[in-house]
Amino acid sequence: MIPNDALLTFPVLRGQTSAVEMTEMLHLGTSHTQSLAYEILRHPEAFTIV
Repeated sequence: MIPNDALLTFPVLRGQTSAVEMTEMLHLGTSHTQSLAYEILRHPEAFTIV
């Protein structure tokens, strides 16, 4: 694993993730990751979503 990485997952028992849920989670994840990137590197755009 890469230091300071995060993994976004959805519970299998909930079934198929909707497009709205996926968009919302990506937005939340991006916001959180920008905060971490700023905290660690002082650059809020220093992150990658794979």
